[in-house]
Amino acid sequence: AVFDREHIRISGGCGRASADTWFDLASVTKLFVSTAILELAEQGALGLEQPVTELLTPAREDPALQKRLSGICVRQLLTHSSGLLPWYPFYTRQEPFYAILTELLAQPPLPGMHYSDLNFMLLGRIAAEQYGAALPRALALAGLAGPDGPRFFPKGEQAQAALAAQGRIAVSSYGNGIEEQMCAERGLAFAGFRSKAAPICGEANDG
Repeated sequence: AVFDREHIRISGGCGRASADTWFDLASVTKLFVSTAILELAEQGALGLEQPVTELLTPAREDPALQKRLSGICVRQLLTHSSGLLPWYPFYTRQEPFYAILTELLAQPPLPGMHYSDLNFMLLGRIAAEQYGAALPRALALAGLAGPDGPRFFPKGEQAQAALAAQGRIAVSSYGNGIEEQMCAERGLAFAGFRSKAAPICGEANDG
């Protein structure tokens, strides 16, 4: 679409895309989580300078987790200045998220700003705790996701399968080449990667 501040001037589709085609937003989840957190802050439910350990139940219950997260506040997670590891393929492990996180936190904090998935995994869990629901439901309660707008498609979701079968979800990529390479560089193995010829359509583009 070509648009100005008020009106869409020209719109249309190209290739197999049309006005009602669904697209994978991937890391744009971070923007939805940011908005939910900022709305909670505006409501006074949490503070941007509030320690993460006060907002995550596992961090209050696990001394090791609490010790490592003790110097991190909400604002640092939002601005990627927490010092947490930028990326880790949790799908390569069978242990629960917090068990793996505690292990990863044994590494010294990174100085400066590092764009980090882990920051927003924690923010997502903070939002979920505040809304008392899993993240997809929490974002729906915050008015940011739902049937008539952006939504989550967990693996096996019937609505996703139906839309994909109708050709209404754009193919976002083929295979997991980038993730495979990132895992290989870190000496991590995973047997569940898709074939390099497999179209990814309405599912998370990782393992």
